Amino acid sequence: MRVSVLIPTYQESKYIGRCLESLVANDIDFAGTGSEILVIDGHSTDGTRDIVTDLAQRHPFIRLIDNPDTVQVVGLNVGLKIATGDLIVRCDAHSEYPHNYIPELLKWHEKGIAANIGGCWITLSGDDSLRAHAIAAVMRHPLGVGLTYRTVQKGCERFVDTVPFGSWRRETLDKFGHFDEEFTRAQDLEHNVRLRQQGQKILMLPWLRIRYFARETFDKAASMFYQYGYWKNKVNRKYGTLCSLRQLIPPLFVLGFAALFIASFFSSAARWCFAAYTTIYLSAVLVSSVFIHLRQKGPYRSPVFFPLVVFAFFITHFSYGIGYLRGFVEIMLFNRKHLDEHLKDNTR
Repeated sequence: MRVSVLIPTYQESKYIGRCLESLVANDIDFAGTGSEILVIDGHSTDGTRDIVTDLAQRHPFIRLIDNPDTVQVVGLNVGLKIATGDLIVRCDAHSEYPHNYIPELLKWHEKGIAANIGGCWITLSGDDSLRAHAIAAVMRHPLGVGLTYRTVQKGCERFVDTVPFGSWRRETLDKFGHFDEEFTRAQDLEHNVRLRQQGQKILMLPWLRIRYFARETFDKAASMFYQYGYWKNKVNRKYGTLCSLRQLIPPLFVLGFAALFIASFFSSAARWCFAAYTTIYLSAVLVSSVFIHLRQKGPYRSPVFFPLVVFAFFITHFSYGIGYLRGFVEIMLFNRKHLDEHLKDNTR
């Protein structure tokens, strides 16, 4: 079975080399099977294209394709039109893949039990700074992102609502459609909801661990989680259903926090409730942060690391919750069609 690996990129010089090297090292004869790796680039100016071109000279099955837009969903569809493989594997430049990644996907697709099959993430820091390490630690923690493919890395294969990146047989994509380009964010989630509503299944292989490099600064992490929350509403509106119940936890928390804070100015009972509400939340964050701190080694045992972890929890919860609430108002209540251009920034 021929494989086409699709990697949409824009300004990924920091990661694309390691990503491609990990895929080249997979236990698959790309050249012998007629398989390919397509890097669909949105006219990067940071050296991404030079790195890909250099690797393509050594590995002719790597091809650099032009994406007319910087947005990854457009690049994915450009790649799908060009791809020749029987199995389509979407990859992200922010990641490194185990040597058995593609062989395992091939093996499980041959069983024919799921439309989309993927692994799970091991979230690593984007650089060596304490700040980046704190962001990654929170993204690995259930209190940070819930029990999802970001945190569940043990056990046997299981059916889930979504997986990182994904892989599909060509006929699956031809039958159920390519990615919806209205979704600058959450296009993978939208596609998986579409599959599940048609009776298809999504399979996660927990032992197939992708090394994912998280955002390295608080502003980038905040932007990412804000957009995650915002775009969930567009998926919900399109299909008239919740993608999952866990998506409601951060916005309900933020809404409860805001409501009690305002009410506390008018009622002593509300002040007590607000104090209890805040205390419970802070206790959960502080206790989790202590355990994260105690597990660190070397320079990450620094006293500075602890408040950075606490702040990373705040950033994760409030950015997602505020983004979700704004999206609910603009998309669900007012059916806004044309989303702000700033929501298209930093979508990598």
